[in-house]
Amino acid sequence: MPVMLLRLVACLLALLPCAAIAQDPAPQPIPAPVETTCAAPCLHAGTVIDLELAEVVSSLRNQRGDRYALRTTSPLVIDGQVVAPAGLEVEGAVVHANKSRSGGQAGELLLAARRFEVEGRVVPLKGMKLGASGRDRSNEALAASFVIGPFAMFMRGKEIEIPVGTLAHAKVASDVSFAPASPQNAETLPETAPPTPAPLD
Repeated sequence: MPVMLLRLVACLLALLPCAAIAQDPAPQPIPAPVETTCAAPCLHAGTVIDLELAEVVSSLRNQRGDRYALRTTSPLVIDGQVVAPAGLEVEGAVVHANKSRSGGQAGELLLAARRFEVEGRVVPLKGMKLGASGRDRSNEALAASFVIGPFAMFMRGKEIEIPVGTLAHAKVASDVSFAPASPQNAETLPETAPPTPAPLD
């Protein structure tokens, strides 16, 4: 009897490592990397688009919500291929505008570039920044821009007026694919039975 008991205990001890291994949690599978959904050729988010104003925008005449025109100043190139020439029309919007007020407070103006369209695809824009328009600016205006803001060079009295040709740039807000559209499957026409021949007289 003691011999059989010892054998039983030995068998149980031999099974314990297996039981311990079986209780270990299974390793979690490593998630596969998320692939981009933008098929090539792709205009990626963050791409800088060079622009210029195509019409005058002013804190005196414009109001919040007004649309104004810009245009691209360089060709749109994706993966070394020119997709569109320079001169594409770009939609801009006045985000904030206030006329000058009594007490010496100057006019206020905040602009944004919204979108442009090419080959039937809408390219959204964000983060527009204005640059110099190419005209010579006085040292006083450039120095004042460090004090009262980047619109100092566009001040006309107490109003802000941004002329045609003022350079700017904005970034593409989200990926846009320029891959050719897949041809739609042609609709299958229902088969028609051949006409029944007329009976002979």
